[in-house]
Amino acid sequence: MVKNKDGQVRKAGFVGAVIAGICGAVVPSSFLMMGSSLDGPLGRIGIVCSLGVVVLGLVALKVKSWIPGSMLIVCAIAGSTLGGPLFAVFMVFAVVGVVLAFIEPMIIGSKRHSS
Repeated sequence: MVKNKDGQVRKAGFVGAVIAGICGAVVPSSFLMMGSSLDGPLGRIGIVCSLGVVVLGLVALKVKSWIPGSMLIVCAIAGSTLGGPLFAVFMVFAVVGVVLAFIEPMIIGSKRHSS
């Protein structure tokens, strides 16, 4: 059985959220540069929310508080709602990463108390 060091799942979750945010900003931006429409200003709001996910994910990697992670979830939900289906795909991955990062302390803490 592989031993889990403290914070590995948390780091992996936030790194996954950062990667999803980068992909959520780059892929739709490339479609925008090729001349296709991203529903006007809503597409640009999705790009801003994707960049917000990247910034909040990097902040959440360093800070031990739950506030950047919860703000990241709000930003990802706003990006998927306002940005359209192209942004929603990547923002779902960001939310899954943050949920993994939030669940890890609960799982590790319950294992420590049960032993």
